[in-house]
Amino acid sequence: MNMVRESLCGVWVDDAGLVHLSVAGAGGTRETRTAALKPFAWLNEQVTAPAMDGVTVETLKGEGPFNRLAHAETLEIFEGFAKTAKETGGVDAVRPLESQFLLQNRERLFRDLSFTQLRRCQLDIETASSDGEFSDATKTDDRVLAIGLRFGERNRMLVLEEVSAAGEKRLLEELNAVLAEEDPDVIEGHNIFKFDFDYLRQRAKKLKVPCAWGRFGQKATFRNSRLKVAERWIDFPRCDLPGRTVIDTYLLVQQYDITTRELTSYGLKDVAVYFGITD
Repeated sequence: MNMVRESLCGVWVDDAGLVHLSVAGAGGTRETRTAALKPFAWLNEQVTAPAMDGVTVETLKGEGPFNRLAHAETLEIFEGFAKTAKETGGVDAVRPLESQFLLQNRERLFRDLSFTQLRRCQLDIETASSDGEFSDATKTDDRVLAIGLRFGERNRMLVLEEVSAAGEKRLLEELNAVLAEEDPDVIEGHNIFKFDFDYLRQRAKKLKVPCAWGRFGQKATFRNSRLKVAERWIDFPRCDLPGRTVIDTYLLVQQYDITTRELTSYGLKDVAVYFGITD
């Protein structure tokens, strides 16, 4: 694929290996396209996998341990070849496949976009507590009361109109509809992984509402993840949105504090005061 210096705003590779792209267009629009993925992996000299149709292997210059590069015509062929190759030697493949596509095409997200041209969404939720304790998404009556969204200079407040399961279900469905309509490139929040997205996920599961927050009609995927910040490990439930980028400022400020060591708390209010955003 020949990317003519257009700014990519979202990439997702489906199970068949088809690449779905969101490309910035004139006037702030976003255009959806598709492209082919030609998966690749580096092989060390111990790999003795048999030749396969649809796979080409080139020898690389230099004395590094991974001295060959294998290219496959399709994802299905690649997965089969990689599985066989791993049985005889070392195989190093870039993951996720979206990163492999960007590397192969010498591309990166948001190329040539100014900060103001980025479609940003800030998200924050308010929840109820049935017993006066910290709100718990596993409790039936600890509902989502409101979802605050900001798109550029515009605020959108989604509010629970009826205190019932049906009312909360409509609220979660409205969130899906608004994200599809606004189509942000980036969704931001403070502790959005551990609280906002995780709370919404649990309530959506209880009420049988899909977490349709991604692009290309895709649902969010969740997995346990860890991040090392200086001497500490942070465990959090990662949320991946196909075609969108998630930014959690709770994690970012801790990475910032590795060098400054000045923050006494990573809570939103304390961080806002530290950076001079509020008094």
